[in-house]
Amino acid sequence: MSDNKHLVFVHGTLTDGSPDSHILYKSEYVGPGVTKDLYSMFLFGNNLTMVTDSIERTPIHGELYRVADCTMHILDTLYAHPNFYERRIVLVNIPGINTFDAYMYVSSSNNPFLKTAKEVLNGDIRSPQY
Repeated sequence: MSDNKHLVFVHGTLTDGSPDSHILYKSEYVGPGVTKDLYSMFLFGNNLTMVTDSIERTPIHGELYRVADCTMHILDTLYAHPNFYERRIVLVNIPGINTFDAYMYVSSSNNPFLKTAKEVLNGDIRSPQY
């Protein structure tokens, strides 16, 4: 029996080398990407990022993975989808390769953590200028 595969765009704690990256260890890394549309990214703590579309400010930088159904279920649980985060289809561009439809977890604008989080103005948590 084979699992369906889903494209998921991640930023923050799921990116390579970050605290939750082990969740994606059996997933296929597709490449580094950037969203086509504009969002706002917020940092809460050391590496917990939240993305919202309530303010369209900048493309979000992250990584694209192809994941199995079982991993998708784990991600939905981690992000408390659909209550805390909403899984949405977004356009992700991998420069020089292609543009993909992928899932990204987007925080609701009334998320209480957004009030105390620091905004990442350039949408790239790994950038030294955020």
